[in-house]
Amino acid sequence: MDEEQLGTRLSDELSKRPTDKKTLFIKAPKTINYGYIVQIIDIVKGAGAEPIGLQIDYLDEPVS
Repeated sequence: MDEEQLGTRLSDELSKRPTDKKTLFIKAPKTINYGYIVQIIDIVKGAGAEPIGLQIDYLDEPVS
C-alpha cells in the first residue's frame, strides 16, 4: 500500500476507536531511511493517532 492508502486506512480504523485508544507504535528496521520514518509519522498523526511511539528492538550500545 502506498502512503495515501495508509493514511486513509488508518483514519478509517482510528475513527472507530474511543479517544483514549488511539495510541500507535511504529517499528521499522534500522536500514530504513530516517526521513521516510518521519513521513510515516506525519501520515499517522494526520490519521488521528495519538500518542505515537517508536518501538526499538535493540540498541548499538548498552544503556547505563
